[in-house]
Amino acid sequence: MTDAARIRDFELAQLEEAGELAGLEADAESIKGQLASLTPWRGIHTIEGALARARERYLEVRRRMLGQQSAAAEAAQARIKDHSGLRFPGGRRGPSRVAADSRRPCRHHP
Repeated sequence: MTDAARIRDFELAQLEEAGELAGLEADAESIKGQLASLTPWRGIHTIEGALARARERYLEVRRRMLGQQSAAAEAAQARIKDHSGLRFPGGRRGPSRVAADSRRPCRHHP
């Protein structure tokens, strides 16, 4: 029953928020209805199929979103690397020592 509550509270809620609930509305209602009953543990087996479909949709959408985020990150990295004229202090390609030195406290000289 805790799995059913988790799927209702997190996975179905996230699918609904992302607009990815299409075709699972009846399953979502059956899950919510079963858990809202006075004795949700009775007949919990009747929503096993709905829980499995909701879980599978959640994993499918999550994989797709992670793939899109990964592709976007790779594209951004490629754009950064593509700046062939970018040079660091001293004409080097790479981080400067300024970054390491910036952690030291500033000393003001009067």
